Amino acid sequence: MKPLIYLFIFILSLSAYGQSNDDKSAVMTTLEIWDMANNSKDDETLSNLYDATITYYGSKMSKEKCLKDKRRLFKKYPYFSQEISNAEVSEIDTHIYKVSFSKSVITDNRKKAKSYPSYLIIDTEKSKIIMESDTITDKYKQKRAKAKKEVKEETKKEVKEREASKKTSKVSSENIEKNKKEILDNKNVDKKNTRVEKKIKRPLEIPPVEESPKVLPVAKESNIDNTKKIKKESSSRLYSYDKSYTIVGKIQLEHAGDKNEVSTYVLKLNQLIRVVSHDLTSKTTATNEIQLASLERFPQLSEAHESGTEIEIHGKLYAGFSRYHIRDVIMDIKTVKILGRDSNSTE
Repeated sequence: MKPLIYLFIFILSLSAYGQSNDDKSAVMTTLEIWDMANNSKDDETLSNLYDATITYYGSKMSKEKCLKDKRRLFKKYPYFSQEISNAEVSEIDTHIYKVSFSKSVITDNRKKAKSYPSYLIIDTEKSKIIMESDTITDKYKQKRAKAKKEVKEETKKEVKEREASKKTSKVSSENIEKNKKEILDNKNVDKKNTRVEKKIKRPLEIPPVEESPKVLPVAKESNIDNTKKIKKESSSRLYSYDKSYTIVGKIQLEHAGDKNEVSTYVLKLNQLIRVVSHDLTSKTTATNEIQLASLERFPQLSEAHESGTEIEIHGKLYAGFSRYHIRDVIMDIKTVKILGRDSNSTE
C-alpha cells in the first residue's frame, strides 16, 4: 500500500511542477519520497525513482545493480534508518538539479546516529534520480582516483625510463663493441706496421767470409832459421777469436773434466800471445798455452808429443767455456805440420 501512496505523491508533485514550473519544489518532493522509501526499505519505490543508469556513490552502474546494493545494505543492517535535514536545492544545468542535505544514519539498535553531508542529482525532465552520494565518499573516491592516476603516471614514467635505459645500454654495448673492434684493428695495424718497420730496419745480413789461413811469412831458408822467424813474429802479434791462424809450439798432454777423465793436448808456446774478440769488446787474454780440439783427426799430435818436436798448427781460435776446457784459448785444428822433417802429414 505504501508504494502506491509514495508514487501518488510523486505524480502529484510532477503535476504541480508542470503547472507551476516550480522545479525546485519537485526536487524537494522527490527527496522526501526517496527518504521515506529508504526508511521503509521499499525496493519498488526506489526502482521507480532511479534512472536506468545511475552514478551511485562514485560508481556508474545500472539501476538493478544499485537496487541490489540497497537490498544488501538493508539486510546487513536490520535497524537501518535515516533522517534528512538542511536541504538546499541548486540548479546545475537545464532540468538538472542538485539537492544537498545532512543525512543522519542509524545502523544498529543502540540508536547512535552518524551524520553524512549527502546529495542527490535529479533530472526533472525525466523525473529520475541520476546520482546519489555524499561528500565524504566523493573525497575518498577522488583521492583514490588521484592516487591511481599518479601510480599509473609513475608506472608509465618508469616504463619509459626502463625503455630509455635499455636503449642507452644497447647503444653503450654497441659503442663498447665498436671501441673493442677499433682497438683490435689498431693493434693489428700497429703489428703490421711494426713488422714492416722491422723488415725495413733489419740490416742486410752478409754471411761471414771464411778468412784464408794467415800463415806467417817464411823466408826460403833452412828449417831451423824458418822456425826461429815464426816464433819471433808470433810473439809480437795480436790475435782475435773466431779467426784462423798458424801457430808454432810444442805438444804437452793434459787432463780435463771434474775427475780428470778426459785426456787432451795443449800447444805450449815459447812466448805470450794476446787474444781479443774480433770487435775488441772483450778483455784481452794473455797466454802461452792453447788447448787443441778435434784431436782424433790428427794422430801426428801424439808423435810430436812423444818426440818433443815443435809443431806448426793452423786452426780457428775460440774462448774456452766448458768444464772440459782447461785453458782460456781453444784452437779448432784444420792442419798439422811437424817441423824439422822433410815430409809432413796434414788433414
